Amino acid sequence: MNFAVIARTNQNQDVFWVGPDGATSTATQTNEQPWSNKIGLGGNFVPGSTVSAVSRASDSVNLFAIDKTGNVCHAWWSGARGWECIGNKYEVLGTGLTPGAPLAAIARTSNHLDLFTTGKDGRVLTANWGGGKPWSSFATNKSWRPISQAFSANTPVTVVSRSPQHLDLFLTGPDGRVYSSWWQEGRDWQTSWPSLGGQFAPGTPITAISRGIGSVDLFAVDKDGKIFTNQWTVSGDWYSIKNGGKWLEIGSGAVPGTKVAVVQRTPNHLDALVIDNTGCIRQTWWDPDPGWYSITRAGGAWNSIGGSLPPNATLGLTSRNADKMDVFCPGKDGRLYTASWKPYVGWSSVNPGTWTEVTAESITTVSPEPTPSPAQPKFTGKLTLFTMDDWGMLGKQTEITGLRNWTHVLSGSFSPGSYDKNLNPDGDLFFYDYWTGDAETVKVGANGKLTTIGKFTGLARLTVPVVFTYQNSLGGIMLYGPKTGAHLYDATLGKMTFLKTIPTLGLPSSNIIRGGFSSQPGSNEFVFSNKTDGVDIALVKLTDQLELRVASTTKGTGPTEVDSIIVAGRFVGNSDDDYLSYSNTDGQVYLYRGGNDGDYWFTPVGSSGQPARKWTRMVPVGLKSNGGFRESVLAYSLSAQRAETMEVESSGVLRTVKYLDNVGRWRDIAPMPSFVTKRVAVFHPAEG
Repeated sequence: MNFAVIARTNQNQDVFWVGPDGATSTATQTNEQPWSNKIGLGGNFVPGSTVSAVSRASDSVNLFAIDKTGNVCHAWWSGARGWECIGNKYEVLGTGLTPGAPLAAIARTSNHLDLFTTGKDGRVLTANWGGGKPWSSFATNKSWRPISQAFSANTPVTVVSRSPQHLDLFLTGPDGRVYSSWWQEGRDWQTSWPSLGGQFAPGTPITAISRGIGSVDLFAVDKDGKIFTNQWTVSGDWYSIKNGGKWLEIGSGAVPGTKVAVVQRTPNHLDALVIDNTGCIRQTWWDPDPGWYSITRAGGAWNSIGGSLPPNATLGLTSRNADKMDVFCPGKDGRLYTASWKPYVGWSSVNPGTWTEVTAESITTVSPEPTPSPAQPKFTGKLTLFTMDDWGMLGKQTEITGLRNWTHVLSGSFSPGSYDKNLNPDGDLFFYDYWTGDAETVKVGANGKLTTIGKFTGLARLTVPVVFTYQNSLGGIMLYGPKTGAHLYDATLGKMTFLKTIPTLGLPSSNIIRGGFSSQPGSNEFVFSNKTDGVDIALVKLTDQLELRVASTTKGTGPTEVDSIIVAGRFVGNSDDDYLSYSNTDGQVYLYRGGNDGDYWFTPVGSSGQPARKWTRMVPVGLKSNGGFRESVLAYSLSAQRAETMEVESSGVLRTVKYLDNVGRWRDIAPMPSFVTKRVAVFHPAEG
């Protein structure tokens, strides 16, 4: 939920965002009056893209974002002329970047602008304007100047200016340490990028603020939700340099990897806000003596200022004078809200307990939250292993109760080897909770006994897990979210070793699965299902260099609504996998045939002709009646608590093999390796 907020004067504030329609919008407030209606600025951006806004003077705003084609787009506003270069007339300052990627902008004087981003090759790139000269990128065919070695692609860069003649840059590298560079007028950029220590998830956003020419303060949240700071003074160097690379811990309980919101109300006072893991906003502050309130006077606690935010929320924070702060955040309805602080009154969200609506409509696509019932016990899940005969009948093998109530259960080979009857005859399972970011890799014995291989915390939250091939076995896990991108892990031996973060592809998918649509064995391809701009599906490849690349898209075919379920399998006997697209709003199933070279899709084949059964899950299963490489589908309806095994014909028609009644309440279905032993792992939500 990205947005930008600036305070141009003591009486003027502006917010900016890219809405679900891909257009940039703004709203303004003047003299404490109600916020204006939305002002549309147009454009063709990825919904939820990062927007950067700066004010060089009280009557000036510059707005920047990277559109769907990878162009850096620029529009500006002045009090005399209003908005210029909006709609389809944005000024293009650069090309070849990742759509929606993070972009940092700063005005070090009223006549200078500097932009920074990280390119697809991982190098930090910059462009600048000012001093009576046009944008620097105009002289280089709109390519930006690289000023670093390769970090991870599209890593967020933070910039701060301690003086009009000095800039500092910060980012979190692939090893989890924070790196820095600086520019001094007349000396150009420092290219060695020394480490400032710390231990964070790769790509963690850094907050930087300067209280004056002789100080910089940094903030970040680690994978365990602990909040850290690192301070530099001209007389004393960095805190981390003097303490063996360690940053100062000033709190805990924040959402892992989120950005800390910080403002300076006076030269010797800082206020910091975070979102905790319950969705509440919390605050602490710093004065030179005695230091951070959360350490010196609160025993590590941060004060609550209220709020009930969605897990992927971000904060905006402004200070228009020493006696005024405003915090901005999205609500669970997707609308933007604000609360204010004044001395002797405190936060309006606490006293009297009100939030002010900034936008009357959602700034983002709102998804149902997986909020568990407050009365629900922590360990209530139940896993049932079913055997399956050649003709589609299920028989219960064993049942395991008292498990954690996981949101996803996937099968994969996380012990050595692949799904081979000699190397891994029984199979593994991956349990994942996208509400908390916890996971387990579990070995499944031939008798159905579960043995935990590894337990993990602090993984990406509200993302879709997918198994992929890594080092010749199904030992990889990708956690993908449209806003957070892909987090790749090597799960062989069950250890979940972090590999890489790949920023969002600009595909706000409702579903994602691993397909394997290339003629090359062991290939890694994924199907993203969405309806943005008429796109039904996109085929995305994971290269040997662990880069996600969009290979092809299909537009304007298939079900008329966003697909509820997508399933990949070798359904019609061809050497490559096929793809079923199902929408439970109209009960239609479309069959897509993968191209032989993996770079395109054949035209979808008809609809299933099946009535809408409100299927909740579908998985490919092996049945003898199909033969060869062809598979069938096990489809389950939560509302009817009924399942069917169905054959998939080359025409796209599904024909029922068996009806399975009274199967109980299933949340997730994970088919075990069918050519080793025909088993299906079914996870039950809490009963009652």
